[in-house]
Amino acid sequence: MIKLNLITSALLFTLVSVSGDVYGQQTYDAEGNLIGSSTKEVALATLSERFEIGEELIVTIRVGSLNYGEVFAVVTGQGLFVNPEEVINVMNFPITRVNSEQRLELKGWYISENRTFDLILYNEVQGSNAGELVRSENKTYISSQNVQSFNNEVLMDFDLVASWFGLSLTFESESLSVNAKASIPLPAQEKLKREETNVNSREHLTIKYPNFDFGYFERSHQMFDANLTSIYRDDDFNSFYSVVGIQDIAGFSTRFFVRGDDTDIFQSANVNFKQQSLNEDLLGPLNASTFQFGDVRPTRVSGVTGSESIGVNISNQKLGQPFDFEFTNITGIIQDGWDVELYQNGVLTRKELNTSGGQYEFLDIPLFANLNTFDVVKYGPQGQIQRERYERNLDADIFNPKLRYNVSLTQANTTLLNDSSSTGEEQDLFLSGAYSYSFLGWLSTRFSHNINLSDSSGLYSIGATARISPRVLSSVALSTSGSDTHTVSASLQSRLFDQFLNVSASSAFGDGESQTDNLALRMSGNLYTGDLFRVSYANIVSGSWLQNNDSSLNLNNTLTLSSRYGFLSHDFGYQETKVGDERNTSKQGGVTFSTTTGNVFTRLNARYSIDEVTGLDWKSAEASINYEFYNNLSTRFKVNREFETGLNAYQWSLQWQQPTYAIFSSLSHNSNDDMAISLNARFSMSEAPFGRGYVASSLPLTSNGLVAVRLYEDVNQNFVFDSEDKVLPRVKVAADQLSRFAESDEFGIAILDGVPSFRKTDLSVDLESLEDPYLLQSTENTSLTPREGLLTLINYPFVQGIEFEGELKVYDGAGDAKALRNAPIDIFRSNGEFVKTIKSEYDGYFYSDVLFPDTYSLRVSTEFLDENELTADYSFRVDARKAGSFIPDVQLNMRKLPYKTQYQAFIGEFSIKNAAKAYLKIVQQKFKQQNIRFTLHEAKNEGKYVIGVGIFDSAERASSFCEQQRVILPTCSVRKDRFKVGNNI
Repeated sequence: MIKLNLITSALLFTLVSVSGDVYGQQTYDAEGNLIGSSTKEVALATLSERFEIGEELIVTIRVGSLNYGEVFAVVTGQGLFVNPEEVINVMNFPITRVNSEQRLELKGWYISENRTFDLILYNEVQGSNAGELVRSENKTYISSQNVQSFNNEVLMDFDLVASWFGLSLTFESESLSVNAKASIPLPAQEKLKREETNVNSREHLTIKYPNFDFGYFERSHQMFDANLTSIYRDDDFNSFYSVVGIQDIAGFSTRFFVRGDDTDIFQSANVNFKQQSLNEDLLGPLNASTFQFGDVRPTRVSGVTGSESIGVNISNQKLGQPFDFEFTNITGIIQDGWDVELYQNGVLTRKELNTSGGQYEFLDIPLFANLNTFDVVKYGPQGQIQRERYERNLDADIFNPKLRYNVSLTQANTTLLNDSSSTGEEQDLFLSGAYSYSFLGWLSTRFSHNINLSDSSGLYSIGATARISPRVLSSVALSTSGSDTHTVSASLQSRLFDQFLNVSASSAFGDGESQTDNLALRMSGNLYTGDLFRVSYANIVSGSWLQNNDSSLNLNNTLTLSSRYGFLSHDFGYQETKVGDERNTSKQGGVTFSTTTGNVFTRLNARYSIDEVTGLDWKSAEASINYEFYNNLSTRFKVNREFETGLNAYQWSLQWQQPTYAIFSSLSHNSNDDMAISLNARFSMSEAPFGRGYVASSLPLTSNGLVAVRLYEDVNQNFVFDSEDKVLPRVKVAADQLSRFAESDEFGIAILDGVPSFRKTDLSVDLESLEDPYLLQSTENTSLTPREGLLTLINYPFVQGIEFEGELKVYDGAGDAKALRNAPIDIFRSNGEFVKTIKSEYDGYFYSDVLFPDTYSLRVSTEFLDENELTADYSFRVDARKAGSFIPDVQLNMRKLPYKTQYQAFIGEFSIKNAAKAYLKIVQQKFKQQNIRFTLHEAKNEGKYVIGVGIFDSAERASSFCEQQRVILPTCSVRKDRFKVGNNI
């Protein structure tokens, strides 16, 4: 009955503790301070005013936000009394009980090894003292008033025990917990701080799970993005459309683009076939990373990006680093009417306003030394703000000692599906290539060419880049176009004190040509960075000087202030040209301001010029205000003023955004009484082998990867999704390294769209979002490498977990059983895999929370058995192969080993076991003809390996043996120790 009452009390106390955690609004800081508690804390010494003296409690020890565990306690007139051993075990200090004739003796250390701990309780009270404590060589005495006996257990004042380890205690009656404030951070607190500390972004990008490789297919699921527009203007209707489609066909990722209007249904079209590999194993000995044909972009030569043409491209350049030494492109998808800004290393460098055509392009961007980070910020008409992050590490791969190449063969001004004969432009055949190789780890060489195969003319370039220091790169190059023009160029790039610098110079000369010298200086960085706002700048100074004294000079400055309340940017450009005796100057700039207040987003743009005669002259201004009615319906009103012509333009638009499509309508009018009405619809779709058979989205699908994660309960445990299984809706899934999140729908499918191509990422499930807390994930999480245009389906089955509980008892020689507390029980699966360790409670009770269905073995750790002189009868097996089963009354029985104090003829001790064994063999050789038994055992309290001869009941018999063998064993002496019963000679 007493045990039943204790178990019932424990359950009630646990429920109170849980409800307190959920509803009590208790928050603890790392030092143990209770923040915002709705319950009152009291001192432990006052508990006799709240509880009956002698009342038994199970209390939780809490330090800060950490819940250490429960201990058994008794209320006394002096406060709360506990078993000090139990507190030490819960706090996980390396302090253990010493086998001695003393009533209680504990030795070890806490928090750090220099804080030694040695506690002894006397067998009898000496004066007013019941024991003594030595901490770091400082001795104090324990008063008999602080020690009591309860059911043959030694209990001590909880406040006193806590003070030994620098803890001050208060009691919280509602949650029945003891809240400890630590004067010295405990190891578990330090561990929690380390776990909560933000790790380096590079470590965050580390993949944890095995990768799933999909390859290419004979036919994958078809994806397409569609954009439809109708405009009524000047009593006439015009319609436009564009479609982008992609899927795997015959082992190639095949992309097509078609655009047209009501006058020409196939106004333009192109097709591209591509294979890519992160392993760089395409085309056999070529070890290519990319192979594509159809409509391709030619290889970039001398930092200039060409237009798409019919051809073929082969490259082994590392995927995910699309740059040509000193230049890169940043492109992406964007809806019409959005604004987009490009930040390079945190500084605004470029922007596009009121975009159209479905994409943004920032081409031929100069790079700085080391890592270049690009943030693309997109502003929607309803005040939406979307961000994308790109990285280009300039010296990440160029100093890799491997030959890198990128070669293309293209026919200019042609496309695969269009009538190329109607362009009226030259359609010459060009062979373009770029090659690089690194020496010595700091010097990289490169060669590039762009040869016109029609007339054998071409452009050739050879250069090198050197790493002068970890933050400084220097490059030189020589370019030539046959015998006509030659160019020598050099650049220096650095990153010092968070400021970025790029200095470049070039000189062009040739037969019959005047020499042209160019010089450019680019600088950018942050002037101020604080919690409330940031001020950054970007400066570009460039100049050209011809041999005939003609020249041009350009100065550009951008100054940006950004904060959580708004954004303000000013750019200014100055240009001066000199041709003969004529000199012209141009000064112009612009201001951009945006702010968001609630559901209202406001944006202002203005352009101006400065004339030497008229002074400041505003060219144009634009103001827009956006208001979001609901999450999917918004409106915008925009006014534009052209000051030179006096033309005013007004536009009112309405957008309806749904998860599967978006409709945008607008009404435009200007001061010339011109009027236009437009209606635009955008949607994307993909075939899908689940749910409705398709995926629909208002966002583009074809430019990135599409990952579908199916979550279901595997009822029949066959790891296959079938009719018996139950889907799991409203479960959250994340692509960790890409910061993409999704929630499963009614079919148990979570869709992660917009996943960048060839960027590895871990997929993880938020287990807290599962409605059933007993569900366990049956398969290990996986990482995958998405690919543009590919829908990837990953199955994540779950299964109902199992639980078991039982008791751990120890039997003495008389057969009496006693509960064994704080014993570590190791749990192993049927295949021998270690699962976890649980501990028995104060009454021997142990419980394992949810585990996978299996057969488990339970074993008490060998170290614990040795320290407590115990042995296990057997290793218990728990058969829990049925999902959702609960196994009660598991019995684990230990036996107390029969020890008693005896005597031994002691002949040596060693700190190293192998040394003790070697000495033992030498001694045994001397007694080869005699029937004498030697022993080797570990004196754990001393950390020594002791060699002895026999075990004797009395000191006299051991001393007599030493005297008999004094000639052979001159170091023989008598040692008193504890030995197992039955080892006497």
